[in-house]
Amino acid sequence: MPESNNISLEEFKSLVVNDFRNAVSGYEIFRQIISENECRHITHSCDVAQSVLAKFLRNNDLHISANVDLTFLLSLQRITAADFFKEFYSSSRHIDASANTEFLSVAVGAAMAEKLYRDAPTDNLILCTLSGEIAADGIFLESLYSAATQQLPLAVVLWNNNGEHTNGSFLKLLSGFATMRKNGSSLSIQAVKGNDYSALCRTFEQQINLARKGEMTTLTFVEGCDDDLSAFAQWIVNKQIADASQLRDIQQQARRDAERDRKDAYYKSLVNDAPIRPTLRATNEIAQLARSTHQRAIYVGNTPNAINKAIGLAQCGLRPIVEAKPAEIAASLLASKSDLPIVVRTTDMNFGALLFALSKTIIAVPCCKTQADELYKSTIIQGTQVVVVEQVGTQQVGRSQNFEIGIVHKETDGTDATILCCGATVEPTIDAAAILQQKNISTEVIDLCTLRPLDTTNVIVASISKTHRLFIVDTDRAQAVARYILAELSLRGDAMKQLVIVPQIIVPQGDKTIVEAVDVLRGVERIFQKF
Repeated sequence: MPESNNISLEEFKSLVVNDFRNAVSGYEIFRQIISENECRHITHSCDVAQSVLAKFLRNNDLHISANVDLTFLLSLQRITAADFFKEFYSSSRHIDASANTEFLSVAVGAAMAEKLYRDAPTDNLILCTLSGEIAADGIFLESLYSAATQQLPLAVVLWNNNGEHTNGSFLKLLSGFATMRKNGSSLSIQAVKGNDYSALCRTFEQQINLARKGEMTTLTFVEGCDDDLSAFAQWIVNKQIADASQLRDIQQQARRDAERDRKDAYYKSLVNDAPIRPTLRATNEIAQLARSTHQRAIYVGNTPNAINKAIGLAQCGLRPIVEAKPAEIAASLLASKSDLPIVVRTTDMNFGALLFALSKTIIAVPCCKTQADELYKSTIIQGTQVVVVEQVGTQQVGRSQNFEIGIVHKETDGTDATILCCGATVEPTIDAAAILQQKNISTEVIDLCTLRPLDTTNVIVASISKTHRLFIVDTDRAQAVARYILAELSLRGDAMKQLVIVPQIIVPQGDKTIVEAVDVLRGVERIFQKF
């Protein structure tokens, strides 16, 4: 965001109108999908605030969020409407993760790394955006207290999405920090109305600058958000920044664009050239495997309420294997509140939110059919509750048949960097490691195998202590798997303090849904070119 005294009046007007355009685009995109699906993972009703906040984020800053801040990402030009709708119709990432306070813990860990290992001239920032409903949560208060006492470069923004202006939650939050303020902790707390453009600009500029300089951890509570942009439009007209007809044209164009992009994505999802997410084997093969493994094993296909049917079968003494999508898995297993012997199979790439939603269920990601078969057999026999993720791109035939819960596989030895991968990312990571070796970069590739529990023998910690550089390969653009891994490692002694750089996350580039060897190669090379 350029300083106001360094830009002309016309440039200022252009910035404001562009913020209005981004806010309208986010509103129209969300309006296109809200009637069809539950979209609780998408932050809405904060379009003006998100368009303003985007002005203060730099390329090297890290944004961590439990949900999708749609208008924020549009304003940063990190996604387009076409990208969003394409992903929306080809995935099932509709888990309500907005109240997951674990994401703030991840942000605190990242801010600690940034403060400890940042180069002197840099002032990179960790930004964490969450739902305002977690403001009085104990874990949230503890995490923020920890950040404030260490003066971490962390800015936390809470969205109030209830559509009604109220300062009740904010006052409750302030009371929770009364003791902290008496102790002189470095925390700046501000509240701002979500539809007050001028106040948003002033507040975000002040809060972000304080956090960026490392002077204070900041918390901004954006309240009174609503999806009515008329107040913002009227302010623009009153200030003579643009006339009403110009704003109407922007709104109409945004609506036409959103409708066009949604229809294009929807129709492509119905035809042959749409993105296809193939499974590893025919369903009858899974059914046959179940029958041959245990006399009480039974296969339940991907039918409506399949996971609930499996719960009922398990309660009657059977051992079901069921096909389901992540949203259904989380909702049903949480509701059952039991450790019934259910094996859940999913092929969805965006499964990371399950790691935060299911705190006790084993989540395994085999890298080949051989490992998957061994896992199905052992868990059916033992009566274990497990989610098995057979990702698109996982190898049909196999690597090691040995698959033990909580045990990682070290695929290559190295001294320069540790690369963590699982499922469909294992093969391309091994391929990339071979190329990097030719470039005199020695990497240690570790197949995680199971994400919960994660590495019970601490092979990863030992590897980090040796290489001092950590890369995590993740198929999920929301980086939920990588965030979970970082959160887990941050709890293991001084493991993260061994790093000489901030942990690097590698995700698919461009429109791809699968990580390829070139993605890993470029991600690692880019870091080593700096040294």
